[in-house]
Amino acid sequence: MRLSTETIVIILASNCQNQNTVDTDPIDITVSYDAGQGDSDGACEMAYTTEGTNVYDPYPGNNTDYPMMAVSDFPMAFEGDDFESYGHNDVIGTSGSAPSHIDITSGTLYAKHLNGSQVWKRGFTATHNFRMLSIGTYDGMPIRYTDGTTSVRVYFDAVHANHPHYTGAHIFGRYQTENDLYVASLRLDGQVMIKKKICGQYQTLSAQPFSAGAVTTDTWYEMSFEVVGNNLSLYINGQLEVNATDNDLSWGSSGVRLDYTDVYIDDWTFTP
Repeated sequence: MRLSTETIVIILASNCQNQNTVDTDPIDITVSYDAGQGDSDGACEMAYTTEGTNVYDPYPGNNTDYPMMAVSDFPMAFEGDDFESYGHNDVIGTSGSAPSHIDITSGTLYAKHLNGSQVWKRGFTATHNFRMLSIGTYDGMPIRYTDGTTSVRVYFDAVHANHPHYTGAHIFGRYQTENDLYVASLRLDGQVMIKKKICGQYQTLSAQPFSAGAVTTDTWYEMSFEVVGNNLSLYINGQLEVNATDNDLSWGSSGVRLDYTDVYIDDWTFTP
């Protein structure tokens, strides 16, 4: 087990997405290998293993084996995806088989032209319970992220029959396992909310009606879930909709969850 903090200055030379310039600026990277400061960091993972519970964990084994940092410490580790580099109807990824920067845990994501356009491609899924996580790595290991903002644009194309009340689009924050995470939601029932899930139990931290009224199909919504310290904030189209404070989780992955809709997604980012 490594319990240490290290600061490394490196030179990065990487083509930025959709740009022709090369970034060669030095970046100071502060890396920690402690267990985290959250009240419930890793609290139930040993129990899942002991009880033989099949719980998805992007950081299997000892959590302190994985580097921990804010997105701002190494912003190029995950550069996001605008889904335009894939061909029309290409399978971008599915559970167990996806590009190196995406971990799809449920469902299939395609690249599709939106409404027949031959110019712009988007990600698309009709899976009733689609789940995907971002993968950023340092020293060959997935990063346990502390602070950062996950953003994605969503377009509800159709709603599935007999859909449940939580149908809509959701953003994960500090995803430690499928049972331990924060999630911010824009739901088709017109509710916006932030929840936490600890040891498999959900708790609503904050909820209210969407300020713009009804959530409709055939409309683009830009969602951003900002997680900084113990502050959690959900923005829709740049408007702060709901926020909360919580001390249970201090690190994890980020991601997107889509429930019971045929939905296009675009401009997925994870930024400081």
